[in-house]
Amino acid sequence: MNKDFLHTWSKPEKLLLATCIVLIFFMFLLPLALLPLHKQSTTHSILSKNDTAINLGTIRTSFPGASKRIIVLSIEIVPVHNDRDFRDEILIKKNQLKAAALAFVQERAKVGTKNELLPLLTAGLTDTLNTQLYLGKIEYVVLKNFEIIE
Repeated sequence: MNKDFLHTWSKPEKLLLATCIVLIFFMFLLPLALLPLHKQSTTHSILSKNDTAINLGTIRTSFPGASKRIIVLSIEIVPVHNDRDFRDEILIKKNQLKAAALAFVQERAKVGTKNELLPLLTAGLTDTLNTQLYLGKIEYVVLKNFEIIE
């Protein structure tokens, strides 16, 4: 009589094997499967990880002409390094940075939906604000409370 490998095991041994397989799956394979979802973090989780975010304030802009469109957004910037001199430069130039951000938003956000404008404005504002600073670099800009009112 020929029995295969698993038929020689008792029920408790099979249960132990099944438990080990399930634990291995949840401990090792499931986190690997969820890793891409972790990289798409939200604004709140980005700011909670990095407490060095500096709030520039809220921008409200409208567009002259036929378009009855108003854009409202709050800007927070996260510097690459938490250097005191660089933070002081940002705080001194806060109004100048806010004016540059307002000009950029007025120039670029005349048309488009919220989903189209969010990555464009985030990347563009990062570059625009970095040109205004000398003692350091902004890692990224976080746009909070971004609304388009038509």
